[in-house]
Amino acid sequence: LMAMLRGAVRLSTASQRLRPLVGCIAAQRTSSSGFPHRSSTQGGEEGFALRPFESWFVRKKNIIIGAQKTYHTCTEEVSRCGLMEHCALPDTFQSWFLLAHLHVWMSMVRIKQEGKDGKAMCEEMVALFWYDVENRIKLMQINDRSAVTASTRELGSMFYGLIFAYDEGLLGDDSVLAAAVWRNLFSHRRDSTTAVELAHVVDYIRRQIKYLDGIPATEVTQRGITHFAH
Repeated sequence: LMAMLRGAVRLSTASQRLRPLVGCIAAQRTSSSGFPHRSSTQGGEEGFALRPFESWFVRKKNIIIGAQKTYHTCTEEVSRCGLMEHCALPDTFQSWFLLAHLHVWMSMVRIKQEGKDGKAMCEEMVALFWYDVENRIKLMQINDRSAVTASTRELGSMFYGLIFAYDEGLLGDDSVLAAAVWRNLFSHRRDSTTAVELAHVVDYIRRQIKYLDGIPATEVTQRGITHFAH
């Protein structure tokens, strides 16, 4: 199945069929959250008792909506960033996975700085990412459930392995980050990768991280990340 994920499904086709996905996720996750409706009681002892809960509810709602908007921004950036062409990535599911993951990771680097709310938003984004991955795999109409399960586990290991590699590269110098990029984004043609190509991707990552760091905390936690630097 991993061979199919690497080569069988065209990214452009999957993206067109899944374009409404984030909006559907928003409706499903909000409706299934189990949050009670805000009380219509105004004033009085009962109204006073609900205020702390209402404050928590609004914050939780902002976190969910912010994560949805940020994830949508990340998936849209896959086709806008130009890395598909620059890295000469094949138009496949795995290429989409790598580029979507890269932008999700960069977003989470910024969001994690916002304490408990940031941690909660990152958890929502990871859930959205895997919801999206599972739906894209379903589009392939693969009947072998054991193969799907095994490949999902492999993608899970890849997800966290990439995070570790990029975190290490971000904290290190450009050569460490370039090594992480070379091992992952250029895995299909490592022998022919040039220093100029690696430098371009490293510069892209550093530039995006710097841009995201400049977004105010209130915007991140209340609106999410709505665009990257261009």
